[in-house]
Amino acid sequence: MRWSIFSKLFSSFVVVSLVVFASISVLINSSFQKGLQNYINANELEQVHLLVDKAASLYQANGSWQVVRRQPRLWADLLEQIGEAPPPLGQRPRIKVDAQFSPLSFRVNLLNKNKRNIVGRPENVRQSPSDTELVLLEVNVDDQIVGYVSVRQNTKIAQPLAESFIQHQMQQVYWILAIAALCSFVLALGLVRLWLKPLSKLQQGTKALIEGELDHHIDSTSHDEFDDLVNAFNQLSETLNQQKQLRDQWLSDIAHELRTPLAVLNSEIEAIQDGIRQPLPQYIDSLHQQVANLTKLVADLNALSRANSGQDVELTQTVNYSLLLTQVVSQNTPRFDEKSLNLALFQPCTSCIEGTGDIKALTQLFTNLLENSYRYTDENGEVQVHVDHDEERISIVIEDSAPSVPENALDKLFDRLYRVDKSRSRANGGSGLGLAICQQIVALHQGEITAKHSTLGGVAIQLSLPKKPISKNNNHRGTA
Repeated sequence: MRWSIFSKLFSSFVVVSLVVFASISVLINSSFQKGLQNYINANELEQVHLLVDKAASLYQANGSWQVVRRQPRLWADLLEQIGEAPPPLGQRPRIKVDAQFSPLSFRVNLLNKNKRNIVGRPENVRQSPSDTELVLLEVNVDDQIVGYVSVRQNTKIAQPLAESFIQHQMQQVYWILAIAALCSFVLALGLVRLWLKPLSKLQQGTKALIEGELDHHIDSTSHDEFDDLVNAFNQLSETLNQQKQLRDQWLSDIAHELRTPLAVLNSEIEAIQDGIRQPLPQYIDSLHQQVANLTKLVADLNALSRANSGQDVELTQTVNYSLLLTQVVSQNTPRFDEKSLNLALFQPCTSCIEGTGDIKALTQLFTNLLENSYRYTDENGEVQVHVDHDEERISIVIEDSAPSVPENALDKLFDRLYRVDKSRSRANGGSGLGLAICQQIVALHQGEITAKHSTLGGVAIQLSLPKKPISKNNNHRGTA
């Protein structure tokens, strides 16, 4: 059986409320009975204190308790003086001590200083009936204890009238608690529905996301944890919607990038098949070039996918950045010389800049950045690599000479398949993925990469990399 959150919350509230109300009923009943009996006992003790005073006066007037032994009527007179009817003289009372109610005069005794009974029912002192207690009050004459007045009192309600009163009051209490419970249940029903309203909206919103409504938005004014959950849902919806738009744009761009070389290949092959063109070497070279462009695009897509997922990236390899940059620059110098581009490396030393990272990914990073400068820098230009560092980070700037890019294009250079001049980029063989791959590699190393205008007239790519990026994998290590 499946219980909804509403059912669980409401049933929990009902059970807790019932337990609380039952506990309150028991405690009120017990407390009320005890309080009423204490009140009755306290009133009795006030009368017994008066009896103690009168007994002390009687002892002081006669010098002993012998007069009371000889004339029990004196004790009856004292009881009458405090407003109590004395037991019948000359016969044994027929009222038992443990009866539901006994008059005070039947439960008081006069004892000597040795606590031996002088007058009163002996069983009051000897016996200890359940639910009763014996209270002794001292009789003092000239600061000397000359005897005691004892009274046996009930510890629980024994008077029929008092019990009737308690039962009536408890019935009223039960009715009040029942009405309070009913009102609390009705209030809880409304409050639980109100509190769970954002959850119902979240459920509807989740179904909307499943059905593809990625722009679904939920309004909430609860100002509690549900509000935080709703805000997280709205952020998730917005992120999913943006990712969908980027994915759609990404697929559209890839299709466009593939369409051009495929169209060229198709037209060239059809021309050869139709006999319009002969399979001469220059046409074969053109076909080969288009295949090479497709191969480069697929390779860059694969590299970007690996960079996005972080596959095969180990950030704990020991890297000598000075040596690595020197190797990359040396490997690319011949190609730059062929284009009459002056490639220069400026660093403080050749072996002092060390850190950790993935050697293969960093090599691809620097190679891609130099490749970008090589493709988009005019002949007889200049490319400079500047390196600096402090205790925690390494700063690298790769800048080139003209041409530059418009100001509004600087922030878009790292977008996938973005080209400032698409026709010029295709002519230079660029796929539009090189800088996007660089950005992902830098992100994997917890660094930053930005583009700005170069003082040489072109574009400057700035890198800031931590010397020791945080890595969760410490297995493979290497050295560069």
